[in-house]
Amino acid sequence: MVAGSSACSMATLGSAKPVDVGETQFVVAPAFSRIGLAKSARPGAQFEVGGRHGLTENVDIGARLWLPMPGYTLDSRIALKKAQAADKGLDVSLNPGLMYIYAPGGDTNASPLHFATIQLAVLFGIHMAGGKQLVIGPKLTDILSADTSTEFGSTFNMLIAGTSVGYVWPITRNFTLVPEVSVGMAVLGAVTGFGSDLGNNGNVLQFSLGMLFGGTKGPELRCVEVPVVPAAAVVPAEATSPTTTP
Repeated sequence: MVAGSSACSMATLGSAKPVDVGETQFVVAPAFSRIGLAKSARPGAQFEVGGRHGLTENVDIGARLWLPMPGYTLDSRIALKKAQAADKGLDVSLNPGLMYIYAPGGDTNASPLHFATIQLAVLFGIHMAGGKQLVIGPKLTDILSADTSTEFGSTFNMLIAGTSVGYVWPITRNFTLVPEVSVGMAVLGAVTGFGSDLGNNGNVLQFSLGMLFGGTKGPELRCVEVPVVPAAAVVPAEATSPTTTP
């Protein structure tokens, strides 16, 4: 379970709305994760950096690198529903993603492992006053690991169900903070030659602080047409009737 869970990042690191079309957003996110059972949990620091780009009004694409052991994420946000205002309403998006990590054997002569991960999340963004947003992202994560060091290399597959809860807090138009907590639980695991096991009792707990830069269009500057007010008609002095006194 420990190896499998470290092969994915559960964080969303952003709002439920795709990045504006033509705009690019960058993210830097220090994180702390705790992986495994209570007695064998392995806490550790994690760091993610990446970016997103708006392809259309409803679709963006993103890529992230996470450390210390290099992992790679490629994902997209596809808007299903958009709020009509920035301070109220609900955004709903699909968030499919792919991840990959290579874990070398190290000095212990352990077999190197390849991890490939497929993740599907549904993001619900609840808008609040001031452009803030509460983002809830239930997700399923399927991890496939392969040991290719020998011709008898084993493989295992693990399914994790979880969710993330983040708070999108715009500081300026081009800088946003996103504190987030993500949790996951292994619900199904299978190892080559050993069948499947429901409920592996493993867990993932991840705390992240996303720092987002850009990704939002500035206000449009428009020239307002001022209607021309016709001038009052001027009456010639000679056409004015003299005032008579009785």
